[in-house]
Amino acid sequence: MTNEIRKVNLVGIINEGIKEDPGHYGYAFLPLKLSSIPDPRWVEILKHEYETYAHSKKRNLAEQRNDEILLHIGEEDDLQTLYDIVKEVIEATNKEIDRRNVGIFAQEEERDQENQRRKERIDLLKEKANKVKL
Repeated sequence: MTNEIRKVNLVGIINEGIKEDPGHYGYAFLPLKLSSIPDPRWVEILKHEYETYAHSKKRNLAEQRNDEILLHIGEEDDLQTLYDIVKEVIEATNKEIDRRNVGIFAQEEERDQENQRRKERIDLLKEKANKVKL
């Protein structure tokens, strides 16, 4: 059983899900559709990548839910620019996922090899036990 993190892609905008932010006049929530429900580790990496992305300081990711993320936007925002930023951030997230998955695979491989060595030691002991004259 692998513990790798699945990559997620940006699919589009959920137009019917755009809602006004009742707490901030002139702002809304823009739901962005993802290719699947992301692993919580993917979401954590996405948030980190978004926070460190130079241009993303303008608008925050409001939350992630199921297979979408909400972007907090202003009425005057250039949605294409914001969408492109999120797309770049998701690509950076998936690159980090690839890097982490290499480490996860290496750890799993090491664990499998150790389990195999343990099994071989037990099998050897069983062979020795079978040779004991009773």
